[in-house]
Parts: sequence; structure tokens; C-alpha cells
Amino acid sequence: MGTKLFLFFIGIVIVIGLMWGLSYSEAVDRLTGDLGSVTRSTELAGRQTQTQQEQLDLRIQANSLLETLKTKTAEKESLGSEVRELEAVEPRLAEAMIQAILKVRESSAGMVFPELVLAKGATLKNARIQRLTEESVTFQHSEGVTVARADDLPAELRDRLRLGEAVAKSKAEPVAEPEDPLAKPSPEMAAYNERMKQYRKKGLEMQLVIERLSNEIRSLGSEVYKAENEAESATSATQKFYTRTRRDQLKVQLAALQRTLDEARIELRRHEATPPDAPPRR
Repeated sequence: MGTKLFLFFIGIVIVIGLMWGLSYSEAVDRLTGDLGSVTRSTELAGRQTQTQQEQLDLRIQANSLLETLKTKTAEKESLGSEVRELEAVEPRLAEAMIQAILKVRESSAGMVFPELVLAKGATLKNARIQRLTEESVTFQHSEGVTVARADDLPAELRDRLRLGEAVAKSKAEPVAEPEDPLAKPSPEMAAYNERMKQYRKKGLEMQLVIERLSNEIRSLGSEVYKAENEAESATSATQKFYTRTRRDQLKVQLAALQRTLDEARIELRRHEATPPDAPPRR
């Protein structure tokens, strides 16, 4: 009787254990399924977050491009206004250029050069400008009188006097003929005319810059010459120190201006050597 009761008890324990094991396995399966669902939801949320971040970055880039476009549009309008202003003052600039050339020539009459080396090799001692024309310069020097054409002058003097340019500039703009309202230029020719207009305008501006630099160099050269004399005539050590320091500073400024002028002349020659290409004739 006791043995049967014990076996019955053991059976009940086994049944309860089996039932608990089955319940535990089902709970584990449910938790595993829930974990998979949570994992998939997390991955989906991550992808959505990444997509939203990419969209946000695209919006930021689009806003930046819009701001850049607004800035460039404003700059274009400003440049267009400046171009129109330059077009309005172009005739006055051309006239001012002619007057500047004539004024420089007038002030150059009587200039003295202790030693003047011409491009063809001749050296004139104590040369003085006696006469100026559009084609030549007459020098009076220690050995007589010499007439030099523009291509025989030293580069600096040739750039200063600009022989022939005043007449050339005054004839540069021909009188416009009455336009035939039925004869309109082709788009290619209209674009070429606009490029040529801008090309001439830029050349004129560069020439004005060179003329201004040349005037500054001449003025500064006079100051250097004066400073040299003051340094030579100084008597005390303190006076010599200050006058020589000032002279050296002026020489440095003069050298810097000369380099700037040389670069401007090179740029002008490059500009003059690259005019716009004319459209092919049809």
C-alpha cells in the first residue's frame, strides 16, 4: 500500500514537471517571438530615422543652394549696374586718356637725361627733349641733335610719351552710319560685338592704370632725387641717419611701384594679344 502511494506521488510529480516544462517552453517561444518583433521594429525605426536624416540633409543643402543662388543673382545685378555705368563713362574716359597723354607730353618738354640709351644702341649724353611730335622726339645733346622715332625710344620713355596714341584714340570710334532697320546682325555677330566692346573697355581701363602708375613713379622719383640730395648735404650724424632712412624707404616704395607697373604692362600686352575671335563669314 505504501509502495503504491509512493509511486502515485512520483507520477503526479512527473506529470506536474512535464506540464511546467511545456508551459516554460511556450513562454520562451513567446518571448523569442516578441524579441524578434522588437528587433524588426528597431531596425525599421533605424531605417526610418536614417531616411529622415538624409531628407533633412537634402533640405539643408537645398536651402544653402537657394541662398547661394540669391547671392549670385544679387552679384550679377550689381555687376550689370557697374557695366552700364562704365559704358556711360567710356567716352569721357577715352577723352580723359587723350588729355592725360597730351598733358604728360607737355610736361615732358625740356626733360634732361644725363645719359639716354636708344633702342638701336646709340647713347646720348646730357640729352634734353627739344621737340615732340606724334611720330618722333627731337633730342638736343652734347654731340648735336638726334631725332628718334617711337620704336627707338627706351621702354620707359616710350610708355610715358605714347607717340601716335592720342591721334589713334581720337580716330578709334568711327562715325556710326545710319542703321538699316531691316538689316539686323546675326546672334553670333551681336555676341562678337559685345565681346569686342568689353575687350576695348578693359584695355582702356588697363591703360589708365598704367598711366596713373607712371605718374606716381615720376612723382616718387622726384622725391627720391630730392632725398638723395638731402642725404648728401646732411652735416650731422643724426640728420644723415634720418635722411638716408627716408631715402631708402622711398627707394623701396619706388621699386614696388615699378614692379607693379611692369606687371600691368605685361598684362596689357597679353590682353592686346588676345582679342575676341570674329565669327566665321557666311
